[in-house]
Formats: sequence, C-alpha cells, structure tokens
Amino acid sequence: MIPRFIFDMDGTLTDSRSKIEPSFAEVFSHFCEANYTYVVSGAGYNQIKWQLGDEICNSLDGVFSCAGNEHWIQNKLISKNTWTPSPYLIAVLANFLAVSAFPHKNGKHFDFRNGMFNFSISGQQPTVTDRKIYSDWDNYSEERLALVHKVKTNFPEIECVISGETGVDIYPVGKDKSQILENFYDQELIFFGDSITNYGNDFGIAQYCDVVYEVTDWRETNITLLANYFNVQ
Repeated sequence: MIPRFIFDMDGTLTDSRSKIEPSFAEVFSHFCEANYTYVVSGAGYNQIKWQLGDEICNSLDGVFSCAGNEHWIQNKLISKNTWTPSPYLIAVLANFLAVSAFPHKNGKHFDFRNGMFNFSISGQQPTVTDRKIYSDWDNYSEERLALVHKVKTNFPEIECVISGETGVDIYPVGKDKSQILENFYDQELIFFGDSITNYGNDFGIAQYCDVVYEVTDWRETNITLLANYFNVQ
C-alpha cells in the first residue's frame, strides 16, 4: 500500500505565519515529487501559497485550507464549506477580549474564512516579537485554554481549538481537519503536526491516521523525513 503523507503547515513546515526556510523548501519539494503529499492548515489558501510558494503548492496532490473547509488542487478550488457564526458567539468572544488582562492588543482579532474563523486576543498580524510575548503570556496564564473551555461549555455545537502561537480556530463540530479524510479511502495515512495534544487543532485528524508525528518545528519535520521517508516511492 502506497502511503499518503499529510502535513500541517505552521509549526510543522514553517514557523508561524512565516515563509518556508529555503533549504527545507528544497528538501520538501523533492519529497513532494516522489510521494503522495497533502497539506492541511487553518490558514486561507493565499496565505498557504505565500508561506510555501507556488512551486510547492503546485507539486502537492492537494491543499486543504481553512481547516479543511476548502479543497484545492493545483490552484483550482474543488470544493468549499460556508458558515456564519451566531452574533451571540461573536459577542461572547468580544467580551472575553475586553476582559483579557493581556496588555498588548494589536487589533483585527477576528479573521473570518470559509467554514471557520480564527480569533486572537493579541491580534491577527503580530510581529515575531509580539507572538513571542503572547505565547509566553499564554503559557503562564493558560488564557486560550480557558477560552476553549468557555466556548465548548456554552456552545456544544461549536468546536474551539488552540491554533498557532496566538489564536484559536472556531468552526462547527465535525468541520475540523479530520473532515478531509473523506477524500482518502482504505489508504495508509501518515500525519505530521505540531498541535496534537492539549486541545490543539491537529488532534481531530491525528487520531484517525495510521502513523502520527508530533513535531516541534520544521527542523524536526526535516530530520524525520530524511531519516525515515525520503526514499519512499
């Protein structure tokens, strides 16, 4: 059985909201040419293209953006889901933002995408330094974990998961990354992600894959590929 490789993007193939490192891009591009390879990310498709580049995106067998709510093949949109969150949900999040003690809020806290949206206390376009400041704050305060519990308690039909360094992804139950698995039938699935445990946005898909690697960054992904899979055909 020929395996299918599925990769998260931020924290797995790239640093958060950053372009893929050139030396790893070369390795990963060769890997894509030799294997059935897919990317699934909470980011929108244009963001994925900016981070991975056109060459890699066109060599992938599929790109699943917006947590799998969009399916792209070689720059063509194959399918998409739409969803409009309730005003009450938005109000609850806005109130959580208002009472947050985090002192460095940069605006644009909601990023609405097809089938889901991302919510960030620090804001959607922080600098690398800002992301580090919030990440350290969140590790101490567990603010995002508290937000996940609040949403899940008050909205049982909604899924809320920790995403990247500063945000949470929010979508209807069942519309997480695991939804892409309907495109794979009776195949060996190998998944790489950085956010599998502790309410991370990779947990949903990881529990259904045959082999799972929880990595800390693209460097670990690179080492794992070279050591174990680079000659898979």
